[in-house]
Amino acid sequence: GVFSVEDSLFQGNSSVYGGGLFVDSAEVTVTSSLFEDNSSIEGWGGGVFVQYTGIDVSFSSFVDNESDYHGGGLCVCR
Repeated sequence: GVFSVEDSLFQGNSSVYGGGLFVDSAEVTVTSSLFEDNSSIEGWGGGVFVQYTGIDVSFSSFVDNESDYHGGGLCVCR
């Protein structure tokens, strides 16, 4: 299936993987959204972490997201 995010704010969240959003094995579409001040602690993808699939991002911003390892704003692993 397809998971869609539109006109959304992900702000001030933290997790080991995907502080703002974690997606596993689902197609993702992100439109007109803001990922700000999210963090990945000892993991990957401060703003967004996507694994085993792809992501389509349009008209969206990634601002001041952090990761201890890979993908401060966005990390896609296949």
